[in-house]
Order: sequence, then structure tokens, then C-alpha cells
Amino acid sequence: MTNEPKDNLDIFLDLVVRSQESADRNKFHQALLESEIFSPKIKSKEGKSGLAISEVDGKKLLLFYTTNNNKKLKNPYMGVEGEYALQMILDSHDLDGIYLCSESDSILIILKAEISRILRYPVLSTTEIDRLIADFADNGCQSEEDRTRFNNLFYEGEYYTSIESKDGESMKVSSMEVDGYNLVLFYTQSNNCNLGLPYGGKSGKEILEMVMRMPNIHGIALMSSIDEAWFGFSKQDIPEMLRRKIEL
Repeated sequence: MTNEPKDNLDIFLDLVVRSQESADRNKFHQALLESEIFSPKIKSKEGKSGLAISEVDGKKLLLFYTTNNNKKLKNPYMGVEGEYALQMILDSHDLDGIYLCSESDSILIILKAEISRILRYPVLSTTEIDRLIADFADNGCQSEEDRTRFNNLFYEGEYYTSIESKDGESMKVSSMEVDGYNLVLFYTQSNNCNLGLPYGGKSGKEILEMVMRMPNIHGIALMSSIDEAWFGFSKQDIPEMLRRKIEL
């Protein structure tokens, strides 16, 4: 393997720990899957070889370093692909996650729930509605053509929200408050690292109809996969969105 992915992994880990930006975390996930990471080799009392484990708050975490230049990494050690290490942790009944250290002593703990998501959806793809939301956020206005395109894409798509409680067929979805307005919060993609677990999905049409039935909700906030851009629209816009889609 080349040093480039490994160096990138070290850089992205430091960025993620400092900024918590979703764009940085997505780049980190991709670098982790492609990079070689390193763990001290240990021997059990029975003489069996294994990898080092760190215990944090009662959780057993497999210990890895982003580079083999880390002064804390002692011989003997072994290197494995990040993707292989994550899959090994996911397949283990005894491990709860990974404890990853950079050369600058940044530390990131990734538990099994997030590992499962990384392996299933390694990279966020950029959809047309993501690009529209990012453009709206950058320019602060929308042309009638772009807004019509957004409305139609939203109506036809599926979006995801963290489920705060579930009772039979009904579920309480997450929300956010902006300038005194309560907006239900949905994400364009289920692998967005800001989407909490557990989560559920609904079609755009179902979301529009659901919000119209919620007296304490004023609109919808849709989070893009691009640089945490989001777009909000009010309940007053919804009847026209439903009507214009039917007319089309």
C-alpha cells in the first residue's frame, strides 16, 4: 500500500476530532476503508497471539494507530486494511468498536453501530437534490425553475429522520427549532453521519401530508450530504407543492 492513504487518514482523523463536520467525517470514513492501520500484537496467558484491546467505559475496543511511525506503537505489531479491521470487529461477539489514534494523539472511538453504517454505505453520493440544496444555501435564493425542480424531486424521493419514539404505526420524528419555528428534520441520505440511530424513512409525499396533520410543526428542514447545507420550507408551501405535483 502507498503512504498517501495512510497520511490522509491521519489528517482526516485530526480534522474530525477538531471540527465534527460531516464532510470531514465522510472523507475520514473513505480513508479508513482504504488505509492500512496498525495494532500491537500481544499474547494471552495461554500463549495465543492477538491484537491489543483498550477498555473504555466498560466497552472493549480494538486498538489501532493510523501510522506505524507512532511512538506509542510498540513492536511487535501488525498492519491490516481498515475495511478488514472494521469487518473483524463487526463479526466479533466480544468487541464493541475500534479505538483509533493519530500521530498527534487525536483519539476517535467508533462503535459497532457506526461501523455497520460505514461498511454498508462507505461514501455519500451526491444527488441532484443535494446539489440544489447546496446551491440554495450558497446563493440565498432560488429561480422558479430550480424551486419547481426541487419540489418535484422532494415529492418523488425518500428521506430519513431519527426516530425518537415509535408506537405501532406512528413514530415521533426528530425536529429542530429555527427562529422560533419548529421544523421536522429529514436527511437526503440514510448514511449521513449526523443521522442518529434508530432512523426511519418516508417518501416526500408522506412527509408533506404528515406535516399538514401536525399542529405544532411549522415546516420541514431537509439536510443535504454536502457540507451540512440544509433547506427549510414552511407549511404554507406544502399545499402548492402537493397541488402542482398532481397537476403535472
